[in-house]
Amino acid sequence: MSQIDSKELLNTSAQLLADKGTIQIRIEEKKIRMKLPTTRDIAKILHVPHYYVLPAFCEMEESGILTREERVGIWTTEKGTKILIELMMEKFPEECKKIIGPDFLKALADHSGDSE
Repeated sequence: MSQIDSKELLNTSAQLLADKGTIQIRIEEKKIRMKLPTTRDIAKILHVPHYYVLPAFCEMEESGILTREERVGIWTTEKGTKILIELMMEKFPEECKKIIGPDFLKALADHSGDSE
């Protein structure tokens, strides 16, 4: 079985968020974070055991794309939020507009574009 990479995990995360119709967003100190689906939910979509996705999550954490909070979940960092919003707008724009509205989606994209 081939190794799962961060791009595949983020694509699957964007798909799951769009399919579920729920996006959890946290704003702290002007930093926007988005909650990712669980490792088990992602693994289920990818048809692999959940421990196959863990190395990619570790890689993403080391790269500063996400952060894990015990008993809370996996959240994007500013860098990860930018990547995830770009993916969602590219692949699932209509679903995202239905979930959070076009104005808020544009504001998220604009904010994420400013955060380097």
